[in-house]
Amino acid sequence: MKHFIIVLLLGTSLSGFAQNSSEVKRTYAIRTNLLSAIYNTLNISYQKLKTNGNSVVIGASYMDFNDFNESSNNSYVNNNYTTVVGVAITSEYRLHFTGEGFQGGYVGGFGRAMFYERIAGYQNSISTSSQMPIEILDVKEKFNFGSVGVGFVVGYQFAIQNRVTFDFFGGPVFQALVYQDKITRNATTGARLESRKINELANNIPDRYISGYGLRGGITLGILF
Repeated sequence: MKHFIIVLLLGTSLSGFAQNSSEVKRTYAIRTNLLSAIYNTLNISYQKLKTNGNSVVIGASYMDFNDFNESSNNSYVNNNYTTVVGVAITSEYRLHFTGEGFQGGYVGGFGRAMFYERIAGYQNSISTSSQMPIEILDVKEKFNFGSVGVGFVVGYQFAIQNRVTFDFFGGPVFQALVYQDKITRNATTGARLESRKINELANNIPDRYISGYGLRGGITLGILF
Protein backbone atom coordinates (compact mmCIF):
# COMPACT_ATOMS: atom_id res chain seq x y z
CA MET A 1 0.00 0.00 0.00
CA LYS A 2 2.79 2.45 0.93
CA HIS A 3 4.69 1.63 -2.26
CA PHE A 4 1.58 2.24 -4.35
CA ILE A 5 1.05 5.70 -2.81
CA ILE A 6 4.71 6.59 -3.41
CA VAL A 7 4.36 5.63 -7.08
CA LEU A 8 1.25 7.80 -7.39
CA LEU A 9 3.00 10.83 -5.94
CA LEU A 10 6.13 10.26 -8.04
CA GLY A 11 4.09 9.97 -11.21
CA THR A 12 2.27 13.17 -10.35
CA SER A 13 5.54 15.06 -9.88
CA LEU A 14 7.01 13.85 -13.16
CA SER A 15 3.93 14.82 -15.12
CA GLY A 16 4.40 18.42 -14.04
CA PHE A 17 7.66 18.67 -16.00
CA ALA A 18 6.02 17.53 -19.21
CA GLN A 19 3.19 20.03 -19.43
CA ASN A 20 1.20 22.67 -17.65
CA SER A 21 -1.56 20.65 -15.99
CA SER A 22 -3.95 23.62 -15.84
CA GLU A 23 -4.12 23.57 -19.65
CA VAL A 24 -5.03 19.88 -19.86
CA LYS A 25 -8.50 18.45 -19.36
CA ARG A 26 -8.20 15.30 -17.27
CA THR A 27 -10.75 12.57 -18.00
CA TYR A 28 -9.25 9.55 -16.22
CA ALA A 29 -8.16 8.70 -12.69
CA ILE A 30 -6.46 5.77 -10.96
CA ARG A 31 -7.02 5.63 -7.20
CA THR A 32 -6.57 3.49 -4.10
CA ASN A 33 -8.83 3.33 -1.05
CA LEU A 34 -6.72 4.09 2.03
CA LEU A 35 -9.28 2.47 4.38
CA SER A 36 -8.79 -0.91 2.73
CA ALA A 37 -5.64 -1.37 4.81
CA ILE A 38 -7.86 -2.03 7.86
CA TYR A 39 -8.46 -5.57 6.57
CA ASN A 40 -5.03 -5.86 4.92
CA THR A 41 -6.58 -5.29 1.51
CA LEU A 42 -5.12 -3.72 -1.63
CA ASN A 43 -7.65 -1.68 -3.60
CA ILE A 44 -7.26 -0.11 -7.03
CA SER A 45 -9.99 1.66 -9.00
CA TYR A 46 -10.26 3.27 -12.42
CA GLN A 47 -12.51 6.27 -13.00
CA LYS A 48 -13.57 7.75 -16.34
CA LEU A 49 -15.23 11.13 -16.67
CA LYS A 50 -18.02 11.07 -19.24
CA THR A 51 -18.97 13.88 -21.62
CA ASN A 52 -22.19 14.53 -19.67
CA GLY A 53 -20.19 15.38 -16.54
CA ASN A 54 -20.86 12.11 -14.71
CA SER A 55 -18.35 9.30 -14.26
CA VAL A 56 -17.95 5.52 -14.20
CA VAL A 57 -15.79 3.75 -11.61
CA ILE A 58 -14.50 0.17 -11.81
CA GLY A 59 -12.68 -1.13 -8.76
CA ALA A 60 -10.97 -4.33 -7.66
CA SER A 61 -9.71 -5.39 -4.22
CA TYR A 62 -7.50 -8.23 -3.04
CA MET A 63 -7.66 -9.30 0.62
CA ASP A 64 -4.96 -11.27 2.43
CA PHE A 65 -6.12 -11.09 6.05
CA ASN A 66 -4.53 -13.02 8.91
CA ASP A 67 -6.07 -13.26 12.37
CA PHE A 68 -3.70 -15.21 14.62
CA ASN A 69 -4.78 -16.43 18.06
CA GLU A 70 -8.22 -14.91 17.68
CA SER A 71 -10.47 -15.21 20.70
CA SER A 72 -13.44 -17.53 20.93
CA ASN A 73 -16.59 -17.60 23.05
CA ASN A 74 -16.18 -21.36 23.51
CA SER A 75 -13.91 -22.14 26.48
CA TYR A 76 -13.13 -25.54 24.95
CA VAL A 77 -11.78 -24.09 21.69
CA ASN A 78 -8.27 -22.69 21.30
CA ASN A 79 -7.95 -20.93 17.95
CA ASN A 80 -4.48 -20.84 16.40
CA TYR A 81 -4.97 -18.94 13.16
CA THR A 82 -7.46 -17.73 10.59
CA THR A 83 -6.52 -16.68 7.05
CA VAL A 84 -8.95 -14.98 4.67
CA VAL A 85 -8.01 -14.55 1.00
CA GLY A 86 -10.25 -13.24 -1.76
CA VAL A 87 -11.24 -10.61 -4.29
CA ALA A 88 -14.02 -8.06 -4.65
CA ILE A 89 -15.10 -6.27 -7.84
CA THR A 90 -17.18 -3.09 -7.77
CA SER A 91 -18.90 -1.22 -10.60
CA GLU A 92 -20.26 2.27 -9.88
CA TYR A 93 -21.97 5.09 -11.75
CA ARG A 94 -21.65 8.58 -10.26
CA LEU A 95 -23.96 11.53 -10.80
CA HIS A 96 -21.93 14.71 -10.21
CA PHE A 97 -24.29 17.44 -8.98
CA THR A 98 -21.81 20.19 -7.96
CA GLY A 99 -18.48 21.45 -9.23
CA GLU A 100 -16.82 20.70 -12.55
CA GLY A 101 -14.84 17.73 -13.84
CA PHE A 102 -13.53 15.60 -11.00
CA GLN A 103 -14.10 18.36 -8.46
CA GLY A 104 -17.40 18.37 -6.56
CA GLY A 105 -20.12 16.42 -4.83
CA TYR A 106 -21.77 13.31 -6.21
CA VAL A 107 -24.14 10.42 -5.52
CA GLY A 108 -23.38 7.00 -6.94
CA GLY A 109 -25.10 3.65 -7.31
CA PHE A 110 -22.97 0.51 -7.34
CA GLY A 111 -22.98 -3.25 -7.60
CA ARG A 112 -20.40 -5.47 -5.92
CA ALA A 113 -19.35 -9.13 -6.17
CA MET A 114 -17.08 -10.76 -3.57
CA PHE A 115 -15.39 -14.15 -3.41
CA TYR A 116 -13.48 -15.25 -0.30
CA GLU A 117 -11.81 -18.34 1.10
CA ARG A 118 -11.40 -18.76 4.85
CA ILE A 119 -8.89 -21.28 6.25
CA ALA A 120 -8.59 -21.80 10.00
CA GLY A 121 -6.68 -24.21 12.20
CA TYR A 122 -7.24 -24.77 15.90
CA GLN A 123 -7.40 -27.33 18.68
CA ASN A 124 -10.76 -28.44 20.02
CA SER A 125 -11.11 -30.11 23.43
CA ILE A 126 -14.09 -32.47 23.62
CA SER A 127 -15.45 -33.49 27.02
CA THR A 128 -18.40 -35.28 28.52
CA SER A 129 -18.49 -32.89 31.49
CA SER A 130 -17.42 -29.34 32.31
CA GLN A 131 -14.47 -30.58 34.39
CA MET A 132 -12.77 -33.32 32.36
CA PRO A 133 -11.64 -32.90 28.75
CA ILE A 134 -11.28 -36.35 27.20
CA GLU A 135 -9.83 -35.62 23.77
CA ILE A 136 -7.98 -32.84 21.97
CA LEU A 137 -8.48 -32.62 18.21
CA ASP A 138 -6.44 -30.68 15.66
CA VAL A 139 -9.10 -29.18 13.40
CA LYS A 140 -8.81 -27.49 10.02
CA GLU A 141 -11.62 -25.46 8.42
CA LYS A 142 -11.95 -24.43 4.79
CA PHE A 143 -14.91 -22.16 4.01
CA ASN A 144 -15.68 -20.61 0.60
CA PHE A 145 -18.14 -17.77 0.08
CA GLY A 146 -19.65 -15.89 -2.85
CA SER A 147 -21.62 -12.70 -2.25
CA VAL A 148 -23.27 -10.04 -4.43
CA GLY A 149 -24.58 -6.68 -3.32
CA VAL A 150 -26.00 -3.31 -4.32
CA GLY A 151 -26.00 0.09 -2.66
CA PHE A 152 -25.35 3.79 -3.06
CA VAL A 153 -22.86 6.32 -1.75
CA VAL A 154 -22.70 10.08 -1.30
CA GLY A 155 -19.34 11.79 -1.40
CA TYR A 156 -17.13 14.68 -2.40
CA GLN A 157 -14.11 14.53 -4.69
CA PHE A 158 -11.25 17.05 -4.85
CA ALA A 159 -9.02 17.68 -7.86
CA ILE A 160 -5.79 19.19 -6.52
CA GLN A 161 -3.94 21.28 -9.15
CA ASN A 162 -5.59 19.11 -11.80
CA ARG A 163 -3.12 16.33 -10.98
CA VAL A 164 -4.13 14.60 -7.74
CA THR A 165 -7.58 13.36 -6.72
CA PHE A 166 -8.71 13.03 -3.12
CA ASP A 167 -12.14 11.55 -2.45
CA PHE A 168 -14.25 10.52 0.54
CA PHE A 169 -17.62 8.76 0.46
CA GLY A 170 -20.04 6.58 2.40
CA GLY A 171 -23.40 4.89 2.11
CA PRO A 172 -25.52 1.77 2.72
CA VAL A 173 -25.06 -1.58 1.02
CA PHE A 174 -26.95 -4.87 1.02
CA GLN A 175 -24.99 -8.08 0.38
CA ALA A 176 -26.61 -11.45 -0.37
CA LEU A 177 -24.67 -14.66 0.25
CA VAL A 178 -25.26 -16.64 -2.96
CA TYR A 179 -22.73 -19.42 -2.42
CA GLN A 180 -21.08 -21.09 0.56
CA ASP A 181 -19.16 -24.31 1.04
CA LYS A 182 -18.01 -25.22 4.55
CA ILE A 183 -15.66 -28.14 5.14
CA THR A 184 -14.34 -29.00 8.60
CA ARG A 185 -11.95 -31.92 9.06
CA ASN A 186 -9.85 -33.61 11.67
CA ALA A 187 -6.38 -32.44 10.61
CA THR A 188 -4.85 -35.77 11.66
CA THR A 189 -7.28 -38.33 10.22
CA GLY A 190 -9.03 -36.24 7.55
CA ALA A 191 -12.47 -37.19 8.89
CA ARG A 192 -15.32 -34.72 8.37
CA LEU A 193 -16.52 -32.82 11.44
CA GLU A 194 -19.49 -30.59 12.14
CA SER A 195 -18.75 -26.96 11.25
CA ARG A 196 -18.88 -24.35 13.99
CA LYS A 197 -21.43 -21.54 14.10
CA ILE A 198 -19.04 -18.60 13.97
CA ASN A 199 -18.41 -15.36 12.13
CA GLU A 200 -18.25 -16.29 8.47
CA LEU A 201 -14.82 -14.78 7.71
CA ALA A 202 -13.08 -13.91 11.01
CA ASN A 203 -13.87 -12.58 14.47
CA ASN A 204 -12.53 -9.15 13.47
CA ILE A 205 -14.57 -9.02 10.23
CA PRO A 206 -18.33 -8.62 10.80
CA ASP A 207 -20.69 -11.01 9.00
CA ARG A 208 -22.45 -8.01 7.43
CA TYR A 209 -19.37 -7.54 5.27
CA ILE A 210 -20.60 -10.40 3.06
CA SER A 211 -24.23 -10.94 4.15
CA GLY A 212 -26.97 -8.47 5.10
CA TYR A 213 -27.17 -4.71 5.46
CA GLY A 214 -23.97 -2.80 6.08
CA LEU A 215 -22.00 0.33 5.25
CA ARG A 216 -19.50 1.02 2.50
CA GLY A 217 -17.07 3.89 2.89
CA GLY A 218 -13.75 5.08 1.62
CA ILE A 219 -11.03 7.70 1.51
CA THR A 220 -9.22 7.49 -1.82
CA LEU A 221 -6.05 9.03 -3.20
CA GLY A 222 -5.01 8.92 -6.83
CA ILE A 223 -3.71 10.62 -9.95
CA LEU A 224 -5.54 12.31 -12.83
CA PHE A 225 -4.48 11.90 -16.43
